[in-house]
Amino acid sequence: MYSKKTMPIVAFITLLLISLACNAVSPRITTESISTVAPSSANETQSPPQSNPTPIPNPVIDLQVGNYTNYRDIIDSLWFVGEIVNNGNAAQSVQVVISLIDSNGSIVGTGSDTITYVSGSGKAPFKILVDNAPSEWAEVKIQIQGELYSENGLFAPYIDLQVDNVSGKVGDYGGYTLTGSVKNTGSKTASLVYVSAVAYDTSGNVIDVGWTYATLNEIAPNGDSPFSLDFSNLTSAPASYEVFAVSSFAE
Repeated sequence: MYSKKTMPIVAFITLLLISLACNAVSPRITTESISTVAPSSANETQSPPQSNPTPIPNPVIDLQVGNYTNYRDIIDSLWFVGEIVNNGNAAQSVQVVISLIDSNGSIVGTGSDTITYVSGSGKAPFKILVDNAPSEWAEVKIQIQGELYSENGLFAPYIDLQVDNVSGKVGDYGGYTLTGSVKNTGSKTASLVYVSAVAYDTSGNVIDVGWTYATLNEIAPNGDSPFSLDFSNLTSAPASYEVFAVSSFAE
């Protein structure tokens, strides 16, 4: 039996051992968000001085990693799935890079994904295959970089698209499939419309991400196209899901 004097020491040692054990099996997570601020125009017309001018902030990208997870598929490939949250203005060409780092600080696996468009104060899903993934790692490093969205810029994403009539079902051989349609609500013809979706559990945690292209290569103004999208990590219906659509080519 322990005396009253030795009990606090024993409790402290027990908590220390538990803490060390948890740190030994839980990978560290670090993120590096690279924000971009729009440069001021050198030819900008200057307004006359005002007595109490209201400051106008420059447009800014404020990209953060939202909820995410990882899993291995039936052939043991390692996937990271999650969402990027934008607390700033709309962003395009958002690159997400994941690096797995071992206890010696060496990169032992990496992968990347490029998100065409993330709305201002919005979010978008990512799905990344990690090449040469090890069985374990000590740290996950996530880097994000993007550009400010400009509808008049070269290769600007076309976002006048609306997702309708979405329904889901469990496949005959497992997995979960979403079907629906994408309608072009704008004035241009959208080509190669990219459709992505993120699935959540009852606590709002990301459990899978899937993507596909609309069935029709081109969607005319006021036209629509069906799509079919698979979640490979699901065996039953998720608690909820969100679907996104964007085109990189429109004329």
